[in-house]
Amino acid sequence: MTDDNYEQQRAYHMSAHVLIQLHRGKTVAEAMERSPDTGAFAIGRAAHTIILEPDQFGKRYVIGGPVNPKTGKCYQSTSKKFKDWSAKETLEGITSDDASMLLCMRDAIESHAAASKLLAFGVAEQTIRCEYMGFPSQSRLDWVCQHGIVDVKTTIDVVGFPYDVEKYGYHWQAAYYQAVATDDPLPYYLIAVQKSSPSQCLVIRLNQHKLDEARRENETKLESVRSEFFTYLEEMKCQKLEQSSTA
Repeated sequence: MTDDNYEQQRAYHMSAHVLIQLHRGKTVAEAMERSPDTGAFAIGRAAHTIILEPDQFGKRYVIGGPVNPKTGKCYQSTSKKFKDWSAKETLEGITSDDASMLLCMRDAIESHAAASKLLAFGVAEQTIRCEYMGFPSQSRLDWVCQHGIVDVKTTIDVVGFPYDVEKYGYHWQAAYYQAVATDDPLPYYLIAVQKSSPSQCLVIRLNQHKLDEARRENETKLESVRSEFFTYLEEMKCQKLEQSSTA
């Protein structure tokens, strides 16, 4: 499934991302809104590509950018100069500094015994569309292998990453992916890789008892928003029909 197809269907499906937003108190309409494409998200996407689909990196990204005459270095990815340059390129632009950081992250994972073992053989970016508790569901799992489900996370601090699991709702995400992937929950691993130099790597297997609890929390939340979600879905479909009829 292409990225475009996945994104086009985002507004009509429940997902782990939406569920996390619902847990945080957002309405269905607010949770279904697509998050802005920040620099952190862009680096995360690029990191996933170079780590999980290295053969695709050169097909999706171009390294370079305009040089700042005052410093002799490329403008940062957040600058208008770089964004203007990238917008003219066929592929997504990556600065040379960001490319070096991505390579360090990849090398940190490859040199980590547990992480490299988990990623030795498997399927990257596995898309799952199904019904979960009667909700149309769409998920994209980073990596599925004989050891279980593997989720790669970038972080600014590997040491503090274990505290981020509940902070960012990764336990809800993991429980959701387990539920839609198989009848019996697969072991769930997080690979955290540090964005700052020197890049470091950490592997965590999430506790299944805690994931079972997170799954119950997910199902309670889904039940509580059932009517709201399907009302929203009907409104979205009506809007799409109106747009098609006036096009």
